[in-house]
Amino acid sequence: MIDPTEFSNRFTVRVLNETDIPAVYALCRENTLYYRYCPPAVTESSIRSDMKALPPRKTPEDKYYLGYFEDGRLTAVMDYIHAFPNAETDFIGFFMVNTADQKKGVGSEIIRDLCDYLAEQGIKAICLGWVHGNPQAEHFWKKNGFQETGKTSETGRYTIVYAEKKLHGVYICKTPSPEEMNRKWDTEISLHAEKGNWIVWKSEAIESAREGRSIPYYGILDGLIICEATAVPCPDFTQPGTGKAGDGTVELKAFRTMKEYRGQGYFSRLMDYLQKDLKQKGYRTAVVGVEPEETLNQQIYSHWGFTEHIGSGTETYPDGTVIHIEFFAKQL
Repeated sequence: MIDPTEFSNRFTVRVLNETDIPAVYALCRENTLYYRYCPPAVTESSIRSDMKALPPRKTPEDKYYLGYFEDGRLTAVMDYIHAFPNAETDFIGFFMVNTADQKKGVGSEIIRDLCDYLAEQGIKAICLGWVHGNPQAEHFWKKNGFQETGKTSETGRYTIVYAEKKLHGVYICKTPSPEEMNRKWDTEISLHAEKGNWIVWKSEAIESAREGRSIPYYGILDGLIICEATAVPCPDFTQPGTGKAGDGTVELKAFRTMKEYRGQGYFSRLMDYLQKDLKQKGYRTAVVGVEPEETLNQQIYSHWGFTEHIGSGTETYPDGTVIHIEFFAKQL
């Protein structure tokens, strides 16, 4: 049995009713970009109709027109249909976040929690649609792991692009045990023909974590380690030309995600988790390093907030290879 009150770890979630229509209208009317691509503009009457609208072969018992509240304030609205278009798939007919909370990770957090809950309930996938040409909607859903199915439909005013996300199971982020570290590093060694560097890196990583000189973080999906990152506390981190960064600085490195799980939001969730954990531990500044030619990674790090260029340096691999690195920082 689906329980919408369990959809979020942070927000209070409940079914909206007639008395909530003014608050829903106030939230929706500020999202002018959405209605530019999906006319007509919202009205209290259209919200009232949406609260009752059902897809084919569904009953009111399968529909949940939901509000996400924090401290009594409406943060997001979701039109959710259970078991549509089939028994193992659920459908999001509408999702909108208050403009004041956009670009802060709120929408992604809501969708992550929903996916985790539904996976625990045995739901295999979530479907939805966005209006063709709406860049904000397409970017948001793809960032959160939804992939186009190839199906579209015409409404007369616009084209709906359908997308789906497979729910693989329970995903957790954590600091790994020694056994998990050994297992992950043995996998990495087995995947690389030139094993010398990886054997050395395994020894260094496990020893460093054991002695408290680094903090590893793993993303684990149904028991499978699919992504990782490492935080290296570095109060003596030197910013070339500016001296030391000082206490409270941590370098983030060794980012890896299994190829088949890339682009589905798993590593972003790991990054969110580790940054919150490091902040709780008292770190104030995070630094990442990137090779100059890795322009895509630079764009990703910039999107995560690593925009302050603090200098350059080099790193020498165990086999003697020297790579050049540009360092970028952000405040946690």
